[in-house]
Amino acid sequence: MVASRWPAMFRKAGDSLEVTTMSETAFIIAEIIVGIAVLGVLSAVVTAAMVPWLSRRPGAREVLGERYARGEISRDEYLRMRQDLEIEATAALGPEAPSAGDRDAKAVGGPR
Repeated sequence: MVASRWPAMFRKAGDSLEVTTMSETAFIIAEIIVGIAVLGVLSAVVTAAMVPWLSRRPGAREVLGERYARGEISRDEYLRMRQDLEIEATAALGPEAPSAGDRDAKAVGGPR
């Protein structure tokens, strides 16, 4: 009989199939388990990498910037809408939140 790389359970001996040995069967089962584990890990890695990207929704300022970049709105509209968004954000944070002008003045070392 010609030697085969396949375990005995896949080789034919005349008209009947040969019986596999316990070590060959254990090896096949181990390969299947390792293959399933590798696929599981790859699936988890890909899913973990994709979920934040898929579920992330752009904020209002980002959408506004994209519309301005595409030329859908003029510079004046962009500046007015951005200011409206900053006012809404300041109102949501409460009266103690610094305004955009205060933050800009502090950043360049202006009046406090």
